[in-house]
Amino acid sequence: MTWLILSLLLAQSPKPRAAKPVAKPTGDPGPTVNQVRSLAVQGNRNFTAAGILEFSGVRVGQSADAAAFEAARVKLANSGVFERVGYKYSPATGGGVDAVFEVVEIPQVFPYRFEDLPASPAEMTAYLKQSDPLFAERIPATKEFLSRYSRALDTFLQTKGVKEAVVSKLVPDVGDKLVVIFRPDRPLPTIAQVGFQGNEAVPTPALQIAMNQIAMGAVYKEDMVRQYLETTIRPIYEQRGRLEVTFPKVSAQPSKDNGGMNVMVEVVEGPSFDIGEIRLRGPIQDPKPLYQTMVLQPGDLANMTEVAAATRRVKAYLVREGYLKAEAKFERKLRREKDKPLADIVVNVAPGAAYTFGKLKIEGLDILNEPQLRKLWSLETGKAYNGEYAELFLNRIRDDGLFENLGSTKAIPVVNEQSRVVDVTLVFGAAAKMPPKKRPF
Repeated sequence: MTWLILSLLLAQSPKPRAAKPVAKPTGDPGPTVNQVRSLAVQGNRNFTAAGILEFSGVRVGQSADAAAFEAARVKLANSGVFERVGYKYSPATGGGVDAVFEVVEIPQVFPYRFEDLPASPAEMTAYLKQSDPLFAERIPATKEFLSRYSRALDTFLQTKGVKEAVVSKLVPDVGDKLVVIFRPDRPLPTIAQVGFQGNEAVPTPALQIAMNQIAMGAVYKEDMVRQYLETTIRPIYEQRGRLEVTFPKVSAQPSKDNGGMNVMVEVVEGPSFDIGEIRLRGPIQDPKPLYQTMVLQPGDLANMTEVAAATRRVKAYLVREGYLKAEAKFERKLRREKDKPLADIVVNVAPGAAYTFGKLKIEGLDILNEPQLRKLWSLETGKAYNGEYAELFLNRIRDDGLFENLGSTKAIPVVNEQSRVVDVTLVFGAAAKMPPKKRPF
């Protein structure tokens, strides 16, 4: 009976009408709610906005919600380039969103170099620029960044049929600078010993002792060997007046005794130079005492170590005369006079401003010993401030044993740059209990 009633009710219900087809829109439908209308980068310095946006994966015109921007942020944060990455977006005029990535780059970036890899630096540089939009002239040395580039170079070398892994490291370079090196993941040959040929003025054992102390066991690279020659061997020759010494050829071959390399350096010593003219150049009122303190004479052997020492003495003299910021640098000019090799020496002097002594303050001594110490102090107020005197004064007190139970001491100069007056505070860490035993001056 129930089934019969349901059947009759269904038979009397109206049939559903067929849905009318929806007309398709014509023309530009306009931006979707999450369509990216514009993209920008804030805070970048070493890396271009275009490269950062390309690396992020977000593009103008695509739909992107909060999840898409967060994924882009994480990708940038994991690139090894940035300390912090954020983003913000706001409704754009006409629909969609305007978005900005806010970045703080890792401050330290370094130059890079390719070594011992079977491809030209130009090829590898071009490949890295093409494969990674964050590649730049100077790069960070983070693990994430360098690992990504090493893998990219692995892939590049495989296209050339080379199956050799690439490693990258931040290493010291010429002039105490740092550089990122991309090189094969295999041990580099080291220097077993260094030999010399063509030398006469300096015996071979003397050159080998000097060179092997720094080069033996070091990685063999010709440019590094030449750096060692400039910093270690050239000064030896310039002490002997051989100012035109050259090292035209550096060669190496595997050692028969070990896995290192035997290096041979060809030496062209050149002639021996004597000092020609000696001149001081700069705003100097009375050059005579400066010439005297140099202790150099025309006709002396042009020993550049002695010339450098003479230049330091000039600077020290000026500091003692109150020119605390004095600078002195020498230059040499090589010439021939009747086939006699001569080196003219010019010392460029920049005295700077003159400073005078102001007042003396003493800390750490009792009322009995402080007056005794003041009597020994000879710098007068208003006179030229000797920049070496305070330390010399304390050293003499200690060396001569003027006080018993004397602890640590130090001199603190306080410079007034406006008046160019220097006050000095002498600090005694532990007060002397006895009066001075004797006077040093």
